[in-house]
Amino acid sequence: MDTICTVTATVALGAVIALLRLAFLSGASTLCEFILVLAAWRHGYTNIVWTRDPDVAKRVIMASKRKPIEVERSLQRWAPLMAMEMEDAPMRDAMHANLNKIIRTLAPLPKLYDVFQTKAVACLSAGRVITADVSVEIIVASFYEWLFERPFNLNDLPILQDGTMAFRLALSLQKLDQTVVNQRHAVVSWFLREVQSCDKLYSLFQDDWVKPEIYSLVIQPFFVTPAINVVQIGLGVCNIWRSGLSSSSISDKNQSTAWAIEQAIDKEHPFPSIERYMEHGLPECGIAKDTLVFIDMSKMQMNETLRFGVGPRRCPGRAMAMLAMEGFFCKQVLDSPLFQPHKGYSGSIIHPALTFEPLRVKCYVISKLMYELVASV
Repeated sequence: MDTICTVTATVALGAVIALLRLAFLSGASTLCEFILVLAAWRHGYTNIVWTRDPDVAKRVIMASKRKPIEVERSLQRWAPLMAMEMEDAPMRDAMHANLNKIIRTLAPLPKLYDVFQTKAVACLSAGRVITADVSVEIIVASFYEWLFERPFNLNDLPILQDGTMAFRLALSLQKLDQTVVNQRHAVVSWFLREVQSCDKLYSLFQDDWVKPEIYSLVIQPFFVTPAINVVQIGLGVCNIWRSGLSSSSISDKNQSTAWAIEQAIDKEHPFPSIERYMEHGLPECGIAKDTLVFIDMSKMQMNETLRFGVGPRRCPGRAMAMLAMEGFFCKQVLDSPLFQPHKGYSGSIIHPALTFEPLRVKCYVISKLMYELVASV
């Protein structure tokens, strides 16, 4: 019996070492990237490569719109939401059509700019410091007012703040306990109550609003994602602006807020990695057939082409995102000493601090995936 246990343990250890070696040979360089590779192997993707080359990334994205959706689903980082960028056809196509249906009913886009600017400037006029938490308040309240055409109830703000933090922790695999799960579900419950009392929005899908592929079309792009990404981008905008806009191509600060925002997006890209399945490969880039390509955005020199994506899966909300940020990060806000987005900032979703709890969560996910892989051999 002892001999059998020893042999079994030796085989298991050998398998784990082999997995580790193969994962890092594929180009994975962090624990989160390693987890993505393990999850991909778990679902049958055997040829995996990572790229950090912007030109290769563009070619890959243009050549394929197929995503390994089962990899992200197995990690449950977005649950109970369905992020459209994580879906494939036909679900993504249906969600895209329904998103356009929602957008067509909303106030004109310039109104979104006005709402953001008004709320941000009002904070300054009241002498409030625009911290990370206040930034979330401005973002949530502004999108709410634009969507529902009524003021946001600040009594509901803790639900959105806690829920946003819960999604941040889950997306970066820092915390996955029941409290985080409950806080994410609380955001959905809050939204369903709100949409049921808004005839204009409710009439679009009526009882179907309770479906994840429907309620996610508002919760994810208009509340959760902006509350995560815009706060993070705000730090970059603040640093760039206060460094004197060192680019020699910018001569008029009145016209350069959009430039500062674009530079901050490139630096604080909201998606650490994206992926495409290359059924036919990409020989000119050395990518073989049936290869899953992970694109590491966090270590890539971004550019205008990649900023909001290219090809058939490019971000459909680019205009909304830029107008919202240009309204928020207007010159009056950026010039004010009350704009202090670093205060209360909980850390980057791209490069989170590896303290004990996040490390424990990642080790748990890795051990679970490795056990499933070894057991399936």
